[in-house]
Amino acid sequence: MDVDVTMQPVALDTAGQAAYPPREVKLLPFGNPFYGRDGRGPWVLRDRAQAERVLALTKQVLGGVDMVVDYDHATELAAPQGKGRAIAAGWVRSLYIADDGIWASIEWTAQASAEILARQYRYISPHFRVDKLTREVTRIVNAGLTNTPNLELPALASYRGKQVTEEERAICAALGVTEADYLAQKILDSAPWREAVGGGLTSEEIDILARTGVSEKDYLATKAKMAR
Repeated sequence: MDVDVTMQPVALDTAGQAAYPPREVKLLPFGNPFYGRDGRGPWVLRDRAQAERVLALTKQVLGGVDMVVDYDHATELAAPQGKGRAIAAGWVRSLYIADDGIWASIEWTAQASAEILARQYRYISPHFRVDKLTREVTRIVNAGLTNTPNLELPALASYRGKQVTEEERAICAALGVTEADYLAQKILDSAPWREAVGGGLTSEEIDILARTGVSEKDYLATKAKMAR
């Protein structure tokens, strides 16, 4: 018989240094056994062979549906009791085994990306099932963004992402645009980078300028001065 476990969160804290939140996040550590911060456990994720069984059963139960990352485990806690909606913060695109445990590749929503970078949410907490007798992890149910982690996992902020370049920092300073605003627009602009268009601007730069209120003329003039 299996029992449900909601685990200690992994820290996602970016400390304001990344332009994008981490996409690769550890969900479960190897341990024989491992425990939660609150003393719950023991739980066992012994080795790669067991991890492969966990992933196989997880994928079987999901049946081709993407695993959700919600807020504060609302899928299990709030929504079933009619106390709110279980809004997605992201979707797990793949699960894989590394040397230190089971990891997930996560596609964050624009809202969750901004909240993680603003440190409004700093941890991710896995929800998994274990065998009642052996205490072995049997499958992963989903995960949730939280600020009250139970597992000893790295904060989201400790995963380093893309930073502002020196050129971008100088241009922001010259134009009076904050780095936070500039980065926020890069997060919200999910379109891939494309070739430069008229006026020497990429489509991404045009989108960012439109949202920050800076004219293309001022931006290009500043960029040209800095290139001298």
